[in-house]
Amino acid sequence: MPLSPWLPALLGAVAIALGAQLTVPMLPVPMTLQTLAVIAAGLIGGPRVGALAGGLYLALVLLGLPVLAEGKSSGGLGFFSEPSAGYVLGFWVAAALAGWLAQRGLWWGLLGGLAGHAAVLAIGVAVLAFHLGFGDALKYGLWPFLPGAAVKSLAAWGIALGVQQLRG
Repeated sequence: MPLSPWLPALLGAVAIALGAQLTVPMLPVPMTLQTLAVIAAGLIGGPRVGALAGGLYLALVLLGLPVLAEGKSSGGLGFFSEPSAGYVLGFWVAAALAGWLAQRGLWWGLLGGLAGHAAVLAIGVAVLAFHLGFGDALKYGLWPFLPGAAVKSLAAWGIALGVQQLRG
């Protein structure tokens, strides 16, 4: 009997929320370990579980729970006016994309992590540009995050490979 996607997705959403608490303070968007959890959820659970985990995390944010970076909260539709809203919106796309690519084989998982991070950054920068302008959105919302995105993609891929080995 196949496992329901809800429990792994809920665990993924909790991992994303926990990743938000490990931050490097930066303005206007802090660097966190959220995308490590987002990508790992997609690589481990596949596109359906990954997208569901990202969606559940967004629901926790919209409910006003303190699951954003540094334990902050921003409930309701007001969250969408936050500079970091685009990054969170990108989580469900990133996890689904990473999971979809990972289904194709071993090395595709690493590519999935990189592609997932690219999706988060693209959506995040697009929204951030409304707040700062495109040049500053690139300066503060893309360039500083690229090295971490590469490292977190590799780490998520390693975690997914470890989980795959444990599953047998």
